[in-house]
Amino acid sequence: MTNNKEIVVVLGEAPPPKPQPPSATASAESNSRRRRRRRLIWHRRDLRLHDNELYAIYNELNSINSSPNHNKGDDAEGCDHNESLSFECISLFIFDPKYFHPQPSLACPKEYDTIWCGPHATQATIEAVHGLRQKLRSIGGELLVRTGDPTSLVPQLADEIKADEIVFGEEPGTYERAVAQQLQQHHYWNQNPWGSYDDSPPSSSLELKSVIGYTLFHPNDLPTDPDQWSKLAHPKQQTSKKKQKNKKKAVQQTRPSNPTTAFGNRVDVSPERFKGICRIMGDFRKAARSSAKVRPLYQTPTKLNIPSTAANMESGTIPTLNELMAPALKSERPIMGMERDLLVAVVDRITLDRESQREAIADKDSSRQVDNGPPAGHSSRPKRTEDAALQRLDDFISSGRAAVADRSRADVATNDHSSRFSVHLALGTLSPRAIYWRVVQQNDDEEHASCQWLASHLEMRDFFLYTAFANDKYLFSTKGIPRSNKRKQPPNSKNRKNQKNSKNVILKEDVGDANESSQIIWKSPAVYKSTWIRWATGNTHFPLIDAAMRELMTTGYCSNRVRQNVASFLTKDLQMDWRAGAEWFQFWLEDHCVGANYGNWLYFSGVGPDPKNRHFRSLSQMKKYDRHYNDAPSGSYVQKWVPELLCDGSSDNPETLFRPWDFNVPGFEDPIVDPTSQYIWQDAQRLAETGNLLE
Repeated sequence: MTNNKEIVVVLGEAPPPKPQPPSATASAESNSRRRRRRRLIWHRRDLRLHDNELYAIYNELNSINSSPNHNKGDDAEGCDHNESLSFECISLFIFDPKYFHPQPSLACPKEYDTIWCGPHATQATIEAVHGLRQKLRSIGGELLVRTGDPTSLVPQLADEIKADEIVFGEEPGTYERAVAQQLQQHHYWNQNPWGSYDDSPPSSSLELKSVIGYTLFHPNDLPTDPDQWSKLAHPKQQTSKKKQKNKKKAVQQTRPSNPTTAFGNRVDVSPERFKGICRIMGDFRKAARSSAKVRPLYQTPTKLNIPSTAANMESGTIPTLNELMAPALKSERPIMGMERDLLVAVVDRITLDRESQREAIADKDSSRQVDNGPPAGHSSRPKRTEDAALQRLDDFISSGRAAVADRSRADVATNDHSSRFSVHLALGTLSPRAIYWRVVQQNDDEEHASCQWLASHLEMRDFFLYTAFANDKYLFSTKGIPRSNKRKQPPNSKNRKNQKNSKNVILKEDVGDANESSQIIWKSPAVYKSTWIRWATGNTHFPLIDAAMRELMTTGYCSNRVRQNVASFLTKDLQMDWRAGAEWFQFWLEDHCVGANYGNWLYFSGVGPDPKNRHFRSLSQMKKYDRHYNDAPSGSYVQKWVPELLCDGSSDNPETLFRPWDFNVPGFEDPIVDPTSQYIWQDAQRLAETGNLLE
């Protein structure tokens, strides 16, 4: 295979025409017969040009119009055989105030507000929008930037440029889908003022279309009914004739009429479309792989034409972080119980880091300055742009780090063992299919080791995204979403075996019945405010938990391993409403995605599609994953984010980093829960017998 930039599929590709100088008469006649089609491209979480179906028709039309055979049936979108088609487009991004204005918290609607897009994600979005605008301008396009309600702005701008079509990407989330539905309804009633009751499409030439480039598998390629999902997930499972008959009746009642919704122009991602979707991750992955193939990549556009009707339009100013965060900073009610000073400090630090980075770049470009590296306090974090994403993809895989990455390590000190693709996948600056095909290319090269785990993680991500599509508003309910009763797991046999000798150590099982969680009565963070704030701000006095929460607030990121641990700690040990944790992460994560964030919180809180009720023991997890390269427990991660652990020479004894309360480290005298609940039975037994946690 060739390199990543060459793994493309060109829609409607044809041989290039032979150069023939046209006569003046022929040229005039050609121009008079050229029909222009205008597209308004509304970007959402697809802030890229590579592998973007929003621009696919442009490449198709260019190929058709350049082909000497295009009059023989290769026309696109209903173009007449004797008529050439000129494609023009203008791109649009809207900063929706809904994401930046306080909303009542799901967990504590009467006491707390929440913000859907916090400071780290906001800054990342700003950078991605800047990057997209620059790339569009470099190939003759333009990105309009507006702030307001998309359901009003999109039709308004389409009318101003006299667009023939509006195209946008579907994405998971109740609000996100509601916006798309409202846009569709607005379009329908404007094109059908008499309210036609039949299923015929509008008579107007303006079309509303949607695509999807946020997932690895395309929804149209996935199973279409419960029976298909079940058969593909369990191909060897025998079903009685009676059950087959009942399933057939159910399928006939629930099967969607076709793979798209309104007028055949929108990709169907409705809950009805995914009725019967597998509720176990392994089953979903098996069924998806059997049903769907990852589609080829769309070609990156190289030249765009702006409509003449948009030539004098204001491109719009991209708002700053302080402007977008102003509603949160002025909120009368606390944002999830957070002190306003904390948010102000984070916003100021991000702003300072960005300014420092700009100054460093300016100094580097100046011949009068010597480049001595970034200034003090400067963050070297790469910008969240498409170019940075593609560079990261190439570096991570080509360097061999992806192939040797130790997926069992918490990996928090460096980037070596983490792809750090999550923020780019969340913003859409990197296509999941681009990652997949790059992995395939690497795996096909016998000189390089496999990095198949990346493709597996993309399938896991798809599971959470499609679970969000399928469950809609139930993704945010207190009780979570329905789980399969299949494969109920008994308590861990090892725990059962050793409970007799560790009565005072083992408080709960590591793995229990998935149905246990249905009886949980969640605690409100507003009622148990002190406990909530200690967890949220990283002051539980459990090193791994505190390090993770502090890293999250400081950088907008923490590894998948520690995310699982803090979710388990909040819900299994503190028994706080899982939705409060999800909202807190939504506010702080720079890589927030509705499906991935809420799906994972459901999963690890025991109220999601997980057949096991997992309970992570944070001290044993720290011992296992916060390790040196020589595979010895080090505590280097917690030292970085909880530096007070290093006082009074505590670093001389590594046990101090794991059990500070046992060594009278100042400030760690009162861990928020009984420390014995944070050991697996083997570690608890070793501690009881030897007085040491570490071997």
